[in-house]
Amino acid sequence: MEVVDNVPDSLPRHSSAQEFSAEKNSRRNMEASQQPSSRQFLDKSAQGAESSSTSAVQRGRPRRSSSMRYVRRSHYMQGDRVIACVCDQRLGSWRHGVVANLDRYPPRNEGRGQLSYPVLYRSASRTVMGYFNPFLCEMLYDTLRNSMGDVMQ
Repeated sequence: MEVVDNVPDSLPRHSSAQEFSAEKNSRRNMEASQQPSSRQFLDKSAQGAESSSTSAVQRGRPRRSSSMRYVRRSHYMQGDRVIACVCDQRLGSWRHGVVANLDRYPPRNEGRGQLSYPVLYRSASRTVMGYFNPFLCEMLYDTLRNSMGDVMQ
């Protein structure tokens, strides 16, 4: 087997092992210079802890709030304002609604302690009633509409 060498004689020749170790050392030196020392890292993390309330907003991360608009609940009362996922031919949309009269339309037992609640919501120009299971996240409690006392029109 014949080895073809196209390297001119004027260029220095290196073995592949020497080239590999030189390249590896240069990469290692570059990575070490780019990484902050552990002291610098601790200083930066301490600074971040001091201003944690504004740093999350500045970085564009969503801030967790104790007053979220839609809340998952397991039990509902008559007249609670909710948002329900109405599915029609595999297409789902969220509709605002009100939990119906529980004396007239009692909740359905779905088994394993799960209840589906009757919800009145608008579809096109008419009011429709459907049963939604909060354990499957089919309905969520609307804190804003409940606090305002909004009435379904």
